[in-house]
Amino acid sequence: MRLTFLYPEEQEAFAQKALKRLARLSQIDVAIVAIGSGNLRQELLDNSDGDEPLVLLLSRDLVAQERGSARVLWAPLLGRVEAGASQSIGILLLDDLVLPPLLQRSRWARGSLGLRELESWAISWSMPQKERKAADPQMIHDMDAGLLELMLECLVDGSALLKLSCPCASTRTIYAAGFAALAGRYFEAIHNLFVPHRVAALRDEIVARISGEGRVLWILDGYEGPVPVRPESASILVLGASGGIAIPAIDMQPVEVDLTGVVDRSLELIARIPNTAGIELPFSTFEFEEVLPQLFEQHWVLAERLARKAGVFFRVNFRVGQAIWLYEELRKQAELQGKANCVQDCDNELYWLRAGGNRKLPVSPADQGSFEF
Repeated sequence: MRLTFLYPEEQEAFAQKALKRLARLSQIDVAIVAIGSGNLRQELLDNSDGDEPLVLLLSRDLVAQERGSARVLWAPLLGRVEAGASQSIGILLLDDLVLPPLLQRSRWARGSLGLRELESWAISWSMPQKERKAADPQMIHDMDAGLLELMLECLVDGSALLKLSCPCASTRTIYAAGFAALAGRYFEAIHNLFVPHRVAALRDEIVARISGEGRVLWILDGYEGPVPVRPESASILVLGASGGIAIPAIDMQPVEVDLTGVVDRSLELIARIPNTAGIELPFSTFEFEEVLPQLFEQHWVLAERLARKAGVFFRVNFRVGQAIWLYEELRKQAELQGKANCVQDCDNELYWLRAGGNRKLPVSPADQGSFEF
């Protein structure tokens, strides 16, 4: 999308800050026009036609240098407003310049927050189809004002990685959801990833999704691992149990899981694991970490069934590291239970996975029937 940016030539430093922010966006092509003394009217005439977004950096001095009536000066912009295209105009005010009332229907901002608003305008112009949900006022209200501003400065104004820490999992999730809602209009996309995994193979597969160009916010909820690689224009918010800026716990109630809950949940997971390659799991792989250890102790048959089906899913989707972890866990538990056939099956799978990754041929009933559910 084409965006024209007009600014006073003496405001080159401010303009460069604005252009640096716009350059982070993947779908914006910026044309810049430096306005010389007394040239504002002519530049407005030359650049106000069409329906492409127009951004102006304005000051009292720039307007005072123009001769003639104010109505003639602002006519090109007022024509857009009267045509119903007021929202395609963005105005950044450097001082207390007063805009004509009709022109105040456009997008405008004053002072230090103008650059932040500029990025939001550009995203809304380039991605009109993007759904923008309003932030939950309660979520934002519960955050410390100083910490919230720090998060905005680091993650919205800058492209950075910021880590917050709290031992309470529900608090981390509340902060993740609250900030995602608040910051949604400043990013082309937000990916809120639940990553409390202790198993590196499961954890790293999720973190490996951090990639791509453009203005994207990645939120890693519950993440405890190496510092992830941040794409150039992206920001990353890490919410872990320790090691970052401490945030106060909102709810420290322990979560208790009884045997009936584990059995019922495992039956749900088995039914929801896809049988076809290329379909994502409809739940977090962290479920395997939480459910399997308890299930192995209490209900071997169901635990084996869940582990085998999950292993097939990882294998046929070429998620080798996760498949190796799963079969190693199943093999260890099978040895403890004295299940020789299961141990042999796991050895067979682990051999092929370590030898060269997942087998490319379809699984036949003869050699792997016991692994299909």
